[in-house]
Amino acid sequence: MSSKLSKPATLRSLHGRLYSSAAAHKTAEGHDGHKKLQAQKLKSTTLPNGLVIATQENYSPIARLGIFVRAGSRYEPPEALGITHCLRNAAGLATQNSTAFGITRNLEEVGAHLSATSSRDHLSYILEVNRDDFADKLSYLADVVTRPAFKPWELVDTLSRTKTDVALVKENPQLQLIEKLHKAAFRGGLANSLFMPKYMIGKHRHADLVQFVKNNFVTNRIAVVGLGVDHDQIIEAIEKKFNFASGAGDVTKHAESKFIGGELRKNNSSDITYAAVVAEGAGLRSQKDALALMLFQQHLGTGPRVRYSTGTSSRLSKAAAKVAEEPFAVSSLNISYADTGVFGVTLAGHAKEMHKLLKAVTSQLRECAKSFSETDLKAAKNALKSGIFMSTESQSNLLEEMGAQAVATGQIFSTGDVEKLIDAITVNDVTSATAKIVKGKGAMSAVGKLYNTPYLEDLA
Repeated sequence: MSSKLSKPATLRSLHGRLYSSAAAHKTAEGHDGHKKLQAQKLKSTTLPNGLVIATQENYSPIARLGIFVRAGSRYEPPEALGITHCLRNAAGLATQNSTAFGITRNLEEVGAHLSATSSRDHLSYILEVNRDDFADKLSYLADVVTRPAFKPWELVDTLSRTKTDVALVKENPQLQLIEKLHKAAFRGGLANSLFMPKYMIGKHRHADLVQFVKNNFVTNRIAVVGLGVDHDQIIEAIEKKFNFASGAGDVTKHAESKFIGGELRKNNSSDITYAAVVAEGAGLRSQKDALALMLFQQHLGTGPRVRYSTGTSSRLSKAAAKVAEEPFAVSSLNISYADTGVFGVTLAGHAKEMHKLLKAVTSQLRECAKSFSETDLKAAKNALKSGIFMSTESQSNLLEEMGAQAVATGQIFSTGDVEKLIDAITVNDVTSATAKIVKGKGAMSAVGKLYNTPYLEDLA
């Protein structure tokens, strides 16, 4: 059993949120002449109470089921910041039906894995288990999600883990960079950190957690996603084992976010400086703009495509290489939430070279936005599609991306559907989306020795 964060935004492949695998349901003949089952089509059902259930029976030996709740850090009340961090670390504690030891013991005896992750948009609870044991162990996932006890003395036991998480952020400049970027860019829920503020450690009471769950863990805010499971059996299990409250919940306007732009900087003693410069991007619900920016991200470059290579073949890397004398790393940054996002560049380089590096890569972004062509579009589409197909090879990643998509938009697109959506994007769609980036308000964060790091106004 484990509790973990969603991947750092600088490393997360956000284009994966708009796909799912959906092969035809048939048998194929293997090399040995025997018939073998192929994956069924993706099935999706929205129950009368608003609960979204999406599954694909791919006959994997490992059954995976995820409960995705639209209750990420953006939904934290101002007086209870960090409560999602507390919930993440409380996954697996005693429930109304089981002790923490009982949950751990019964899952570990069959090699099952129960994890809790969070993003700014959602919380997720994922059970991975041998499919022969799935029906028996599903009740523990149901208890963890819908019947938590939040015993005060057990919450105290999680404080050491929370303190460790918070301490690790201070040692990770990339996490600091993204956290500060959101705080600078947004007003409202998206400015909230994925990590608990230090002054809030130990301040979340039993009643606070119960109220947050009551307000957010409701059917209109939940998606259930499964791989290697039968759709009808999951619907039956959800109705019998999970006691989700019906309705839309009681979420106040503090969850709403507005991109305001701004800048946050943190000086330290490191010779390696990290910087991010962005404008407002597209949310997952703005399908065409989101896909257009995903294509433009591929055009700019997302880091090395060959492991251990220098990764200097992308347009951003070539622009930085012309002015750099020391090693550097640069990538486009595209983070899409349900309703908005950020798009821009992230850069790591020697402190003394940050001024010319940032000037070079931001100028290159603007130039690429103006000169995007049909040839560029074709290459970007091929890169995006290949990234999607390769991402589907990981069942765990696929489940997470399907869940994020379902809880944000209420639907999941098959691979074939996404291919058609990508093919439908035109050069005008991309240039229209990128024009908003170039002309929009900017936001910036920087961490390191900042004596030669320009301010946002210097990059205009």
